[in-house]
Amino acid sequence: MILVIDCGSKKTKHIAAMVRAAYEECKTIKLADFTSDFALDIFDKIIISGAPILLTEVSPKEYIEKFKRIFELEIPVLGICFGHQIMGIIHGSEISKCEKARGDQKVKLLKKDPIFKGFGRVEVFNQDHIECISIPEGFEHLANSTICENEAMKHKEKAWYGMQFHPETSGMVGKIVFRNFVNLIN
Repeated sequence: MILVIDCGSKKTKHIAAMVRAAYEECKTIKLADFTSDFALDIFDKIIISGAPILLTEVSPKEYIEKFKRIFELEIPVLGICFGHQIMGIIHGSEISKCEKARGDQKVKLLKKDPIFKGFGRVEVFNQDHIECISIPEGFEHLANSTICENEAMKHKEKAWYGMQFHPETSGMVGKIVFRNFVNLIN
């Protein structure tokens, strides 16, 4: 079963729908309910949603503390927008403001990876952000765009993926991302 952590994005409901469409059971939990005693051992994958939080304007410390235990597990993780950023910050990324990105944007896929199985070299994904992160040490750079250098990344040894764009509101390409994530072997 997949755990979806709802960090407050209005798009989170689409994540659960996409996961279920990929034939995987999921449980959604609000960020406020994701406490240190929340049991993670029943889940085989985790998705961290976007959020209406600008990490350049608040201290990320409380979020680092809240999420770092996820990365002590040996299970696949998908961070979307805020989830991508917090994954990166936990692993050493720098965050900065970037050009405002709203709506569809061409994203260039830089290398083949199971998360992008079935895709061409350039795909269109929905964007909704004004912050970007650097590639943290230990991660591979998977995609970029004219707006954001780190559109997607993956840990070099673990199935931890971060995506700055929003696959959950990107139509068929988004459905394929979730299907590919669901099909990742632990």
